[in-house]
Amino acid sequence: MPANVEVPDDEVIYHLLDRVLELSNQTKAAVGDALRALELTESLANLLWRVEAVAPPSMSELAALLSCDPSTVTFIVTKLEQRGLVERLPSPDDGRAKVVALTPDGRHVRAQLVEAMAVRSPLGRLSPPEQRQLHGLITRATQAHPGA
Repeated sequence: MPANVEVPDDEVIYHLLDRVLELSNQTKAAVGDALRALELTESLANLLWRVEAVAPPSMSELAALLSCDPSTVTFIVTKLEQRGLVERLPSPDDGRAKVVALTPDGRHVRAQLVEAMAVRSPLGRLSPPEQRQLHGLITRATQAHPGA
């Protein structure tokens, strides 16, 4: 449906979800070349995206962020460790738990991934004010509901 066509109120959610799915598809297609160049699968890239240099997440936090089973996180982290991109370290808060930290090579690859996503994403077509507005709306939509 063209952007300038008025959508009836009872159909807005359908059309909104359709646009979100299309945005996801366009983003995946746009960054596919970058992932191949970095030799990353979507799963590996998704985990790298979630691991930041400050306050490395625990394995269980990553499982929650990625909405997947802890054994899947273990598998992905192992793959990234084998490439020298991440390392498992004892948690500073709980010695029994492990956190996942980027290595220097991991920081470099993550920076390339972030740059590729920023440059190639369809969201780059929006002006900075539009990006801020959309960020606020998506943040509001994705916040947990009270009691959830």
